[in-house]
Amino acid sequence: MTMRTKLTAILAAVFAVGATVLSVVTVVAVESTVMAQVDDGLTNVITKPALVANRPGIGPDDRVPPGAPPSRPTPDPAGFRRYAELQFDASGDLLASTSSGFVDDPDPLPDLDLGQLQALVGELTTVPDAQGSDVRATAEVTPDGGFFVIAEPITEQQATIARIRLLAALSSLAVVSAAAVVTWLVIRRELRPVGEMIATASSIAAGDLTQRIDHRQSHTELGQLADALDDMTNQLDVAFDKQRESEERVRNFAADASHELRTPLTVILGYAELYRKGGIPAGEPLDHAIATIESEGTRMQRLTEDLLLLARLDQQDQLEAAPVDLDAVLRDTVDNAAAIDPSTPFDVDSIGSLTVSGDERRLRQVFANLVANAVQHTPAGTPVRVRLSADDGAAIVEVADDGPGIDPELRGRAFDRFSRGDRRRRANSAEDTGGTGLGLSIVASIVHAHGGEVEIVEDDRPGATVRITLPREAVVPS
Repeated sequence: MTMRTKLTAILAAVFAVGATVLSVVTVVAVESTVMAQVDDGLTNVITKPALVANRPGIGPDDRVPPGAPPSRPTPDPAGFRRYAELQFDASGDLLASTSSGFVDDPDPLPDLDLGQLQALVGELTTVPDAQGSDVRATAEVTPDGGFFVIAEPITEQQATIARIRLLAALSSLAVVSAAAVVTWLVIRRELRPVGEMIATASSIAAGDLTQRIDHRQSHTELGQLADALDDMTNQLDVAFDKQRESEERVRNFAADASHELRTPLTVILGYAELYRKGGIPAGEPLDHAIATIESEGTRMQRLTEDLLLLARLDQQDQLEAAPVDLDAVLRDTVDNAAAIDPSTPFDVDSIGSLTVSGDERRLRQVFANLVANAVQHTPAGTPVRVRLSADDGAAIVEVADDGPGIDPELRGRAFDRFSRGDRRRRANSAEDTGGTGLGLSIVASIVHAHGGEVEIVEDDRPGATVRITLPREAVVPS
Protein backbone atom coordinates (compact mmCIF):
# COMPACT_ATOMS: atom_id res chain seq x y z
CA MET A 1 0.00 0.00 0.00
CA THR A 2 1.15 3.49 -0.74
CA MET A 3 1.48 6.05 2.04
CA ARG A 4 -1.53 7.87 0.61
CA THR A 5 -3.67 4.72 0.83
CA LYS A 6 -2.41 3.88 4.31
CA LEU A 7 -3.15 7.35 5.66
CA THR A 8 -6.60 7.33 4.09
CA ALA A 9 -7.37 3.88 5.52
CA ILE A 10 -6.16 4.85 8.99
CA LEU A 11 -8.14 8.08 9.07
CA ALA A 12 -11.22 6.35 7.65
CA ALA A 13 -10.94 3.72 10.41
CA VAL A 14 -10.66 6.46 13.03
CA PHE A 15 -13.72 8.21 11.60
CA ALA A 16 -15.59 4.89 11.49
CA VAL A 17 -14.84 4.15 15.15
CA GLY A 18 -15.82 7.67 16.15
CA ALA A 19 -19.04 7.58 14.13
CA THR A 20 -19.94 4.15 15.50
CA VAL A 21 -19.40 5.22 19.10
CA LEU A 22 -21.42 8.40 18.53
CA SER A 23 -24.24 6.44 16.87
CA VAL A 24 -24.38 3.85 19.65
CA VAL A 25 -24.42 6.55 22.33
CA THR A 26 -27.16 8.45 20.49
CA VAL A 27 -29.35 5.37 19.98
CA VAL A 28 -28.92 4.24 23.59
CA ALA A 29 -29.75 7.73 24.86
CA VAL A 30 -32.87 7.97 22.68
CA GLU A 31 -34.00 4.47 23.64
CA SER A 32 -33.46 5.20 27.33
CA THR A 33 -35.42 8.47 27.07
CA VAL A 34 -38.33 6.86 25.23
CA MET A 35 -38.55 3.91 27.58
CA ALA A 36 -38.25 6.23 30.59
CA GLN A 37 -41.27 8.16 29.36
CA VAL A 38 -43.22 4.88 29.00
CA ASP A 39 -42.16 3.75 32.46
CA ASP A 40 -43.07 7.10 34.04
CA GLY A 41 -46.55 6.86 32.54
CA LEU A 42 -47.05 3.32 33.83
CA THR A 43 -45.81 4.30 37.29
CA ASN A 44 -48.18 7.26 37.48
CA VAL A 45 -51.16 5.13 36.45
CA ILE A 46 -50.43 2.20 38.78
CA THR A 47 -50.17 4.53 41.78
CA LYS A 48 -53.26 6.71 41.00
CA PRO A 49 -55.41 6.86 44.23
CA ALA A 50 -58.79 6.58 42.51
CA LEU A 51 -57.63 3.62 40.52
CA VAL A 52 -56.28 1.86 43.63
CA ALA A 53 -59.46 2.49 45.61
CA ASN A 54 -61.76 1.02 42.94
CA ARG A 55 -59.82 -2.06 42.05
CA PRO A 56 -61.74 -5.33 42.09
CA GLY A 57 -61.53 -7.07 45.42
CA ILE A 58 -61.69 -3.95 47.59
CA GLY A 59 -64.62 -3.88 49.94
CA PRO A 60 -67.67 -1.64 49.33
CA ASP A 61 -66.84 0.47 52.31
CA ASP A 62 -63.44 1.32 50.88
CA ARG A 63 -64.68 2.49 47.50
CA VAL A 64 -64.55 6.09 46.39
CA PRO A 65 -67.80 8.02 47.03
CA PRO A 66 -70.10 8.90 44.14
CA GLY A 67 -68.87 11.72 41.97
CA ALA A 68 -65.21 10.71 42.35
CA PRO A 69 -63.02 10.03 39.25
CA PRO A 70 -63.82 6.78 37.47
CA SER A 71 -62.05 3.67 38.55
CA ARG A 72 -60.31 3.29 35.21
CA PRO A 73 -59.07 5.83 32.62
CA THR A 74 -61.70 6.46 30.04
CA PRO A 75 -60.88 6.65 26.31
CA ASP A 76 -60.05 10.05 24.84
CA PRO A 77 -62.59 11.73 22.57
CA ALA A 78 -61.25 9.78 19.60
CA GLY A 79 -61.97 6.52 21.40
CA PHE A 80 -58.32 5.73 22.10
CA ARG A 81 -57.14 4.15 25.34
CA ARG A 82 -53.37 4.32 26.07
CA TYR A 83 -53.08 1.61 28.72
CA ALA A 84 -54.42 -1.91 29.06
CA GLU A 85 -55.63 -3.09 32.52
CA LEU A 86 -55.84 -6.72 33.59
CA GLN A 87 -57.13 -8.29 36.82
CA PHE A 88 -55.91 -11.78 37.81
CA ASP A 89 -56.79 -13.94 40.80
CA ALA A 90 -54.18 -15.46 43.07
CA SER A 91 -53.79 -18.50 40.80
CA GLY A 92 -53.11 -16.39 37.71
CA ASP A 93 -56.51 -16.68 36.04
CA LEU A 94 -57.72 -13.61 34.18
CA LEU A 95 -60.79 -12.12 35.86
CA ALA A 96 -61.29 -8.88 33.95
CA SER A 97 -59.46 -6.80 31.38
CA THR A 98 -59.58 -3.58 29.39
CA SER A 99 -57.56 -3.40 26.14
CA SER A 100 -55.50 -0.46 25.00
CA GLY A 101 -55.95 1.09 21.59
CA PHE A 102 -59.11 2.21 19.87
CA VAL A 103 -62.43 0.96 21.09
CA ASP A 104 -63.31 -0.54 17.73
CA ASP A 105 -59.77 -1.88 17.18
CA PRO A 106 -58.29 -2.89 20.54
CA ASP A 107 -54.70 -4.03 20.97
CA PRO A 108 -53.94 -7.64 21.91
CA LEU A 109 -53.65 -8.22 25.64
CA PRO A 110 -50.44 -9.46 27.23
CA ASP A 111 -50.23 -13.23 27.53
CA LEU A 112 -49.08 -13.72 31.13
CA ASP A 113 -48.73 -16.77 33.34
CA LEU A 114 -48.41 -16.88 37.11
CA GLY A 115 -44.61 -16.71 37.04
CA GLN A 116 -44.62 -13.65 34.84
CA LEU A 117 -47.23 -12.00 37.05
CA GLN A 118 -45.13 -12.53 40.10
CA ALA A 119 -42.07 -11.11 38.26
CA LEU A 120 -44.04 -7.99 37.26
CA VAL A 121 -44.90 -7.02 40.81
CA GLY A 122 -43.09 -3.74 41.56
CA GLU A 123 -41.10 -3.98 38.32
CA LEU A 124 -41.34 -2.43 34.85
CA THR A 125 -40.77 -5.19 32.32
CA THR A 126 -41.20 -5.83 28.62
CA VAL A 127 -43.41 -8.85 27.91
CA PRO A 128 -45.01 -10.21 24.72
CA ASP A 129 -48.70 -9.88 23.88
CA ALA A 130 -50.88 -12.55 22.35
CA GLN A 131 -49.53 -11.78 18.85
CA GLY A 132 -45.86 -11.64 19.88
CA SER A 133 -45.50 -7.86 19.98
CA ASP A 134 -43.81 -6.24 22.96
CA VAL A 135 -45.66 -4.37 25.67
CA ARG A 136 -44.32 -2.63 28.72
CA ALA A 137 -46.06 -3.75 31.91
CA THR A 138 -46.01 -3.59 35.71
CA ALA A 139 -48.18 -5.21 38.38
CA GLU A 140 -49.29 -4.89 42.00
CA VAL A 141 -50.77 -7.44 44.34
CA THR A 142 -54.44 -6.76 45.27
CA PRO A 143 -55.79 -7.19 48.84
CA ASP A 144 -57.34 -10.53 47.92
CA GLY A 145 -53.94 -11.88 46.74
CA GLY A 146 -54.58 -11.38 43.05
CA PHE A 147 -52.64 -9.28 40.57
CA PHE A 148 -53.52 -5.98 38.93
CA VAL A 149 -51.50 -5.30 35.71
CA ILE A 150 -51.06 -2.05 33.76
CA ALA A 151 -49.53 -2.45 30.24
CA GLU A 152 -48.72 -0.18 27.33
CA PRO A 153 -47.81 -1.35 23.81
CA ILE A 154 -44.36 -0.11 22.76
CA THR A 155 -44.53 -1.07 19.10
CA GLU A 156 -44.42 2.54 17.95
CA GLN A 157 -41.57 3.37 20.30
CA GLN A 158 -39.62 0.37 19.01
CA ALA A 159 -40.31 1.44 15.42
CA THR A 160 -39.07 4.93 16.23
CA ILE A 161 -35.92 3.52 17.81
CA ALA A 162 -35.38 1.24 14.81
CA ARG A 163 -35.67 4.23 12.46
CA ILE A 164 -33.18 6.14 14.59
CA ARG A 165 -30.80 3.17 14.47
CA LEU A 166 -31.08 2.99 10.69
CA LEU A 167 -30.63 6.74 10.37
CA ALA A 168 -27.58 6.63 12.66
CA ALA A 169 -26.06 3.76 10.64
CA LEU A 170 -26.67 5.51 7.31
CA SER A 171 -25.37 8.80 8.71
CA SER A 172 -22.25 7.11 10.04
CA LEU A 173 -21.67 5.41 6.69
CA ALA A 174 -22.16 8.71 4.85
CA VAL A 175 -19.84 10.57 7.23
CA VAL A 176 -17.13 7.93 7.00
CA SER A 177 -17.42 7.78 3.21
CA ALA A 178 -17.30 11.57 2.88
CA ALA A 179 -14.41 11.76 5.33
CA ALA A 180 -12.50 9.09 3.38
CA VAL A 181 -13.04 10.93 0.08
CA VAL A 182 -12.08 14.31 1.54
CA THR A 183 -9.07 12.76 3.29
CA TRP A 184 -7.96 11.13 0.04
CA LEU A 185 -8.23 14.41 -1.85
CA VAL A 186 -6.48 16.43 0.86
CA ILE A 187 -3.66 13.90 1.24
CA ARG A 188 -3.35 13.70 -2.54
CA ARG A 189 -3.00 17.48 -2.72
CA GLU A 190 -0.61 17.70 0.21
CA LEU A 191 1.53 14.81 -1.01
CA ARG A 192 1.72 16.09 -4.59
CA PRO A 193 5.16 17.60 -3.82
CA VAL A 194 6.35 14.09 -2.91
CA GLY A 195 5.62 12.99 -6.46
CA GLU A 196 7.52 16.01 -7.72
CA MET A 197 10.41 15.13 -5.42
CA ILE A 198 10.44 11.57 -6.74
CA ALA A 199 10.46 12.78 -10.35
CA THR A 200 13.17 15.34 -9.60
CA ALA A 201 15.26 12.82 -7.68
CA SER A 202 14.94 10.36 -10.58
CA SER A 203 16.13 13.05 -12.99
CA ILE A 204 19.04 13.87 -10.70
CA ALA A 205 19.89 10.17 -10.39
CA ALA A 206 19.88 9.99 -14.19
CA GLY A 207 22.56 12.70 -14.24
CA ASP A 208 20.60 15.92 -14.66
CA LEU A 209 21.96 17.96 -11.73
CA THR A 210 20.22 21.11 -12.94
CA GLN A 211 16.86 19.88 -11.60
CA ARG A 212 15.51 21.49 -8.43
CA ILE A 213 12.28 21.00 -6.47
CA ASP A 214 11.78 24.65 -5.45
CA HIS A 215 8.87 23.91 -3.07
CA ARG A 216 7.11 27.18 -2.25
CA GLN A 217 5.88 26.29 1.26
CA SER A 218 9.24 26.06 2.98
CA HIS A 219 7.62 26.32 6.45
CA THR A 220 6.03 22.87 6.15
CA GLU A 221 7.79 19.55 6.72
CA LEU A 222 7.64 18.72 3.01
CA GLY A 223 8.94 22.19 2.20
CA GLN A 224 11.85 21.67 4.58
CA LEU A 225 12.52 18.28 3.00
CA ALA A 226 12.44 19.86 -0.46
CA ASP A 227 14.87 22.57 0.67
CA ALA A 228 17.16 19.93 2.13
CA LEU A 229 17.07 17.95 -1.13
CA ASP A 230 17.78 21.11 -3.11
CA ASP A 231 20.72 21.92 -0.83
CA MET A 232 22.00 18.38 -1.24
CA THR A 233 21.67 18.65 -5.02
CA ASN A 234 23.53 21.95 -4.97
CA GLN A 235 26.31 20.33 -2.97
CA LEU A 236 26.39 17.40 -5.38
CA ASP A 237 26.50 19.78 -8.32
CA VAL A 238 29.41 21.68 -6.78
CA ALA A 239 31.15 18.42 -5.86
CA PHE A 240 30.79 17.04 -9.38
CA ASP A 241 32.04 20.32 -10.83
CA LYS A 242 35.05 20.15 -8.55
CA GLN A 243 35.55 16.52 -9.48
CA ARG A 244 35.44 17.37 -13.18
CA GLU A 245 37.85 20.25 -12.63
CA SER A 246 40.14 17.98 -10.61
CA GLU A 247 40.05 15.30 -13.29
CA GLU A 248 40.77 17.94 -15.92
CA ARG A 249 43.69 19.24 -13.88
CA VAL A 250 45.02 15.71 -13.44
CA ARG A 251 44.79 15.09 -17.17
CA ASN A 252 46.47 18.39 -17.95
CA PHE A 253 49.06 17.76 -15.27
CA ALA A 254 49.85 14.32 -16.66
CA ALA A 255 50.06 15.69 -20.19
CA ASP A 256 52.26 18.62 -19.12
CA ALA A 257 54.51 16.41 -17.01
CA SER A 258 54.88 13.99 -19.92
CA HIS A 259 55.69 16.87 -22.23
CA GLU A 260 58.25 18.35 -19.83
CA LEU A 261 59.95 15.01 -19.33
CA ARG A 262 59.86 14.02 -22.97
CA THR A 263 62.14 16.85 -24.13
CA PRO A 264 65.16 16.07 -21.91
CA LEU A 265 64.65 12.35 -22.40
CA THR A 266 64.62 12.81 -26.14
CA VAL A 267 67.82 14.84 -25.98
CA ILE A 268 69.56 12.33 -23.71
CA LEU A 269 68.50 9.31 -25.75
CA GLY A 270 69.38 11.09 -28.98
CA TYR A 271 72.93 11.85 -27.88
CA ALA A 272 73.33 8.36 -26.44
CA GLU A 273 72.24 6.73 -29.70
CA LEU A 274 74.41 9.09 -31.72
CA TYR A 275 77.41 8.20 -29.54
CA ARG A 276 76.64 4.48 -29.81
CA LYS A 277 76.64 4.71 -33.57
CA GLY A 278 79.95 6.56 -33.55
CA GLY A 279 78.49 9.87 -34.63
CA ILE A 280 80.18 11.87 -31.88
CA PRO A 281 83.95 12.02 -32.21
CA ALA A 282 86.16 12.43 -29.18
CA GLY A 283 87.16 15.88 -28.10
CA GLU A 284 85.01 18.95 -28.13
CA PRO A 285 81.91 17.35 -29.76
CA LEU A 286 81.87 14.61 -27.13
CA ASP A 287 82.37 17.08 -24.31
CA HIS A 288 79.45 19.15 -25.66
CA ALA A 289 77.23 16.07 -25.84
CA ILE A 290 78.11 15.04 -22.28
CA ALA A 291 77.45 18.57 -21.02
CA THR A 292 74.10 18.63 -22.79
CA ILE A 293 73.14 15.26 -21.32
CA GLU A 294 74.16 16.46 -17.87
CA SER A 295 72.13 19.66 -18.28
CA GLU A 296 69.01 17.82 -19.39
CA GLY A 297 69.48 15.28 -16.61
CA THR A 298 69.69 18.12 -14.10
CA ARG A 299 66.52 19.59 -15.57
CA MET A 300 64.74 16.25 -15.19
CA GLN A 301 66.01 15.94 -11.63
CA ARG A 302 64.73 19.42 -10.75
CA LEU A 303 61.37 18.63 -12.35
CA THR A 304 60.94 15.35 -10.49
CA GLU A 305 61.96 16.97 -7.19
CA ASP A 306 59.41 19.73 -7.73
CA LEU A 307 56.73 17.17 -8.52
CA LEU A 308 57.62 15.16 -5.42
CA LEU A 309 57.50 18.31 -3.30
CA LEU A 310 54.05 19.20 -4.62
CA ALA A 311 52.82 15.69 -3.88
CA ARG A 312 54.13 15.94 -0.33
CA LEU A 313 52.59 19.36 0.15
CA ASP A 314 49.25 18.00 -1.04
CA GLN A 315 49.49 15.46 1.79
CA GLN A 316 50.49 18.21 4.26
CA ASP A 317 53.07 16.07 5.97
CA GLN A 318 56.31 17.92 5.25
CA LEU A 319 56.00 21.12 7.31
CA GLU A 320 57.50 21.87 10.71
CA ALA A 321 56.11 24.66 12.87
CA ALA A 322 58.60 27.01 14.50
CA PRO A 323 59.03 30.79 14.96
CA VAL A 324 60.28 32.39 11.75
CA ASP A 325 61.58 35.97 11.45
CA LEU A 326 60.27 37.05 8.05
CA ASP A 327 62.45 40.17 7.96
CA ALA A 328 65.61 38.08 8.25
CA VAL A 329 64.39 35.53 5.74
CA LEU A 330 63.50 38.19 3.16
CA ARG A 331 66.82 40.01 3.52
CA ASP A 332 68.74 36.74 3.11
CA THR A 333 66.67 35.94 0.02
CA VAL A 334 67.37 39.33 -1.56
CA ASP A 335 71.11 39.12 -0.72
CA ASN A 336 71.31 35.70 -2.41
CA ALA A 337 69.45 36.94 -5.49
CA ALA A 338 71.68 40.03 -5.72
CA ALA A 339 74.76 37.82 -5.56
CA ILE A 340 73.46 35.71 -8.45
CA ASP A 341 72.35 38.69 -10.59
CA PRO A 342 74.20 41.89 -9.60
CA SER A 343 72.57 43.77 -12.49
CA THR A 344 69.12 43.74 -10.85
CA PRO A 345 68.45 46.52 -8.33
CA PHE A 346 66.61 45.27 -5.24
CA ASP A 347 64.68 47.36 -2.75
CA VAL A 348 63.58 45.97 0.65
CA ASP A 349 60.88 47.85 2.57
CA SER A 350 60.34 46.19 5.94
CA ILE A 351 58.75 47.15 9.24
CA GLY A 352 61.48 45.24 11.04
CA SER A 353 61.43 41.95 12.83
CA LEU A 354 58.11 40.16 12.28
CA THR A 355 57.68 36.61 13.51
CA VAL A 356 55.25 33.99 12.25
CA SER A 357 54.80 30.31 13.04
CA GLY A 358 55.82 28.16 10.11
CA ASP A 359 58.41 26.03 8.34
CA GLU A 360 61.41 28.33 7.73
CA ARG A 361 62.93 26.13 5.01
CA ARG A 362 59.72 26.10 2.98
CA LEU A 363 59.08 29.81 3.51
CA ARG A 364 62.59 30.59 2.24
CA GLN A 365 61.72 28.52 -0.84
CA VAL A 366 58.55 30.59 -1.34
CA PHE A 367 60.34 33.94 -1.31
CA ALA A 368 63.28 32.62 -3.33
CA ASN A 369 60.88 31.40 -6.03
CA LEU A 370 59.05 34.73 -6.13
CA VAL A 371 62.24 36.81 -6.35
CA ALA A 372 63.77 34.49 -8.95
CA ASN A 373 60.52 34.56 -10.95
CA ALA A 374 60.57 38.38 -10.94
CA VAL A 375 64.22 38.45 -12.08
CA GLN A 376 63.84 35.78 -14.75
CA HIS A 377 60.69 37.18 -16.37
CA THR A 378 61.70 40.84 -16.66
CA PRO A 379 64.31 42.61 -18.77
CA ALA A 380 67.80 42.86 -17.30
CA GLY A 381 68.19 45.71 -14.82
CA THR A 382 64.47 45.88 -13.96
CA PRO A 383 64.00 46.87 -10.29
CA VAL A 384 62.49 44.32 -7.92
CA ARG A 385 60.84 45.46 -4.69
CA VAL A 386 60.19 43.36 -1.58
CA ARG A 387 57.86 44.78 1.07
CA LEU A 388 57.02 43.36 4.53
CA SER A 389 54.10 44.73 6.57
CA ALA A 390 51.53 43.64 9.16
CA ASP A 391 47.77 44.04 9.16
CA ASP A 392 45.17 42.74 11.64
CA GLY A 393 47.26 39.91 13.04
CA ALA A 394 48.64 38.82 9.66
CA ALA A 395 52.01 39.25 7.96
CA ILE A 396 51.94 40.59 4.39
CA VAL A 397 54.79 40.11 1.93
CA GLU A 398 54.72 41.69 -1.53
CA VAL A 399 57.18 40.99 -4.34
CA ALA A 400 56.82 43.45 -7.21
CA ASP A 401 58.71 44.32 -10.38
CA ASP A 402 58.51 47.03 -13.05
CA GLY A 403 58.47 44.60 -15.95
CA PRO A 404 55.81 44.11 -18.61
CA GLY A 405 53.39 42.48 -16.15
CA ILE A 406 51.21 39.40 -16.53
CA ASP A 407 48.61 39.06 -19.24
CA PRO A 408 45.16 39.37 -17.59
CA GLU A 409 44.10 36.16 -19.33
CA LEU A 410 46.85 34.27 -17.51
CA ARG A 411 46.34 35.70 -14.02
CA GLY A 412 43.59 33.27 -13.15
CA ARG A 413 45.86 30.27 -13.75
CA ALA A 414 49.22 31.74 -12.83
CA PHE A 415 49.46 29.41 -9.84
CA ASP A 416 48.42 26.31 -11.76
CA ARG A 417 50.98 23.62 -12.24
CA PHE A 418 53.05 23.86 -15.42
CA SER A 419 51.74 27.37 -16.00
CA ARG A 420 54.47 29.37 -17.73
CA GLY A 421 55.02 33.09 -17.79
CA ASP A 422 53.53 34.55 -20.95
CA ARG A 423 55.65 35.04 -24.00
CA ARG A 424 55.74 38.83 -23.63
CA ARG A 425 57.48 38.58 -20.25
CA ARG A 426 59.92 35.92 -21.42
CA ALA A 427 60.69 37.73 -24.66
CA ASN A 428 61.82 40.80 -22.71
CA SER A 429 63.99 38.84 -20.31
CA ALA A 430 67.66 38.24 -20.90
CA GLU A 431 67.03 34.63 -21.78
CA ASP A 432 64.43 31.97 -21.61
CA THR A 433 65.34 30.06 -18.49
CA GLY A 434 63.36 27.02 -19.50
CA GLY A 435 61.71 26.65 -16.06
CA THR A 436 59.45 23.77 -15.22
CA GLY A 437 56.37 25.95 -14.71
CA LEU A 438 55.99 24.67 -11.12
CA GLY A 439 57.52 27.60 -9.23
CA LEU A 440 54.33 29.56 -8.52
CA SER A 441 52.31 26.39 -7.88
CA ILE A 442 54.88 25.40 -5.24
CA VAL A 443 54.57 28.89 -3.76
CA ALA A 444 50.77 28.58 -3.58
CA SER A 445 50.92 25.08 -2.06
CA ILE A 446 53.37 26.09 0.69
CA VAL A 447 51.45 29.26 1.52
CA HIS A 448 48.13 27.40 1.68
CA ALA A 449 49.73 24.74 3.88
CA HIS A 450 50.60 27.55 6.30
CA GLY A 451 46.97 28.72 6.29
CA GLY A 452 47.78 31.76 4.17
CA GLU A 453 46.69 33.24 0.86
CA VAL A 454 48.58 34.21 -2.27
CA GLU A 455 47.31 36.46 -5.04
CA ILE A 456 48.37 38.62 -7.94
CA VAL A 457 47.55 42.23 -7.15
CA GLU A 458 45.69 44.11 -9.85
CA ASP A 459 46.44 47.84 -9.84
CA ASP A 460 47.49 50.62 -12.15
CA ARG A 461 51.20 50.22 -11.47
CA PRO A 462 53.37 48.65 -14.19
CA GLY A 463 54.78 45.19 -13.78
CA ALA A 464 53.54 42.34 -11.60
CA THR A 465 52.92 42.25 -7.85
CA VAL A 466 52.47 39.02 -5.90
CA ARG A 467 51.04 39.38 -2.40
CA ILE A 468 51.29 36.73 0.32
CA THR A 469 49.26 36.90 3.54
CA LEU A 470 50.35 34.65 6.41
CA PRO A 471 48.63 34.34 9.80
CA ARG A 472 51.15 35.16 12.51
CA GLU A 473 49.91 32.35 14.76
CA ALA A 474 49.60 29.73 12.05
CA VAL A 475 49.82 26.12 13.13
CA VAL A 476 51.01 23.87 10.34
CA PRO A 477 51.00 20.05 10.24
CA SER A 478 54.23 18.45 11.37
